[in-house]
Amino acid sequence: MIKNIQNNFSGMLDLQGIGNGKCDAFFNVQNNIVTIIPLTNECKRHAHILSYNDGSNEKINWLYGFSEDSCSIAFLQKTHLHPSISAPIDMGTSRFRTPIIVKSSTPNGIDLRTFNSIEFRGGIIDVLHSPDLLIDITDAVINFKDFHSFTKTYEVEINKEKFEIMYSIDTDDLMLETGKVPDLRKSIHSIVRFNFDTDKPLCDIEKYYSYALSFFQFCTGRLNVNFEIRLYKTKLSENQKKVTSSPILVKLQDGFDDYANETLTIMSVIRFQLLGDKLPLLFKILNEEDTHPYLSFLIKRNKNIGNVLYTDIGDICVALEREFSFINANRNQENQKYAKKLTEELLDIINKKCDCVCPEAVKKKASNILNSQLKNFSPSLKEKINTLYDEFEPYIKSITEQENHDLYGITKFYSNKEFKKKISQFVDIRNKASHVGIIWNDGVEIFIHLKLLIYFCILKRTGYSMEECSCVLSYLFGRYF
Repeated sequence: MIKNIQNNFSGMLDLQGIGNGKCDAFFNVQNNIVTIIPLTNECKRHAHILSYNDGSNEKINWLYGFSEDSCSIAFLQKTHLHPSISAPIDMGTSRFRTPIIVKSSTPNGIDLRTFNSIEFRGGIIDVLHSPDLLIDITDAVINFKDFHSFTKTYEVEINKEKFEIMYSIDTDDLMLETGKVPDLRKSIHSIVRFNFDTDKPLCDIEKYYSYALSFFQFCTGRLNVNFEIRLYKTKLSENQKKVTSSPILVKLQDGFDDYANETLTIMSVIRFQLLGDKLPLLFKILNEEDTHPYLSFLIKRNKNIGNVLYTDIGDICVALEREFSFINANRNQENQKYAKKLTEELLDIINKKCDCVCPEAVKKKASNILNSQLKNFSPSLKEKINTLYDEFEPYIKSITEQENHDLYGITKFYSNKEFKKKISQFVDIRNKASHVGIIWNDGVEIFIHLKLLIYFCILKRTGYSMEECSCVLSYLFGRYF
C-alpha cells in the first residue's frame, strides 16, 4: 500500500468531466505543477476554455483521473490553465499549480468526490500526544496498552456544524517482516481524526485543515506546524456493519519554509492531556467565526526563534485589541452609554449655550471631535493592555517570575509600575511605525509577556480557572523565564 504521494508521477485525466472512468487527457506532475496534454480535439477545445484569464476560471474545480499505478487521483484547480506553445505540432499542452492532490493508497477505483473522516497524523501531533503513551515495557518485554488509555473522543460544534473529534495513537502502518525488527518510530503515529455522520465534499478539506491547523498552532505557539492528512470513506456491509476504506492520501501545499516539529519537545507545548475535558470548547473558540483569536503574531519560521519582527508588533497589538473586545465587551458598552450622553450635553453647550465668540469652523471642528471620538468611546491600546494585565498579573507572574530566577540572571522581574512603563514604550513602537517606521525601544522586552497575556485571555474565555491556566501555560512559556 502506498504511504505517501510522490513529487513526480503521471497518469490519465478526465478533463471534461465525462465520468464512468473515462479519460481524455494525459497528465504529469512535477512538484505540484500539473502538465496536461489533451488526447482528443474536444478535450483540446475544453482546455482552451479553461485557459481563459477573464475570471471565469478563478474558482474551485476538481479534476479526476488515474495515476500510472492505477490509483484514483484528484487535483484541485483554482486558477485558469496556462497554455504552452509547442511546435511544429500543437499538442494543446497547458499547466497549472495545484494546492491539493488527493490519491487513493490502493488501485481500487474508489470514488474520491466525498469522504466521511479526515485524519491528521504524525509530525507535530506526535509532539502534542506522544506515541510512547502506547508502549508499556515490563521485564524487557514491549506491550501495547489498552486503546482507551490513550484515546479520547469528543462531540464538537463549529459554526453550527456538529462532528466528532478523536485523538489517539495509530499502529496501522506497523509491518512485521520476516528477519527484520519492526521500526516503531516510523510506523506508530499519533492522530487527530474528525468523523462525520454524512458524506463531505472534497472541497471541505481546506476547511477542516484550517480547523486542525489553528488548534495545533495554539498548542505549540508556532504557525509553521506540519502533519500528514488522510481521508476515509465508510459504508455499510451486508450485515449492516460499518466498513472503513483504505486510507486516501492528501498532499497539501502549506507554504511554510520549515517546520516547528524539528525544534519542539513534549515539555515545550500544550499537550492534549493538559487540556482535559474543556478541549472541545477550546477547539470551538479557536475556530468559530465570532470567537477565534488572532494568532498571526506566533513564530512563522524556525530561524525567527528568539527574534521579534517588525510585523509581529502590529500583529500582537491586533490580537490584544481582539481579546479586550471579548473579555471587556459589557464594560465598554456601559462606558459608551455614558460617553454618548456626555457628547449630547457638550454638543448642546457648543451649539446653544456657548457664550464665547469663535468662528463656526472651530465649533464644527469641536462637534466633529466629540461625535467621532467621545461618542464612540473606546479606551486607547495602552489602556486596554493595562486593563488586561491588571486582571491577570498575579497569575502571569507565577510563570514569568519564578523564585530566584532574577538573582540567577535568567529573567527580569517587574513591579506593576515598571511593567506599565514597558507597556507604554511597546505601544509607542506601534504608534510610530505608521509615521516614521519602526523605532525599537525597551518595550520589546515584554513581547513574550504579552503573548502569555493573550493566552491567558483565550483560556479564560474557554472556562479554565486561573490556576488551570497557569498550569497549562507553564509548559508552553515556562522555558522563557
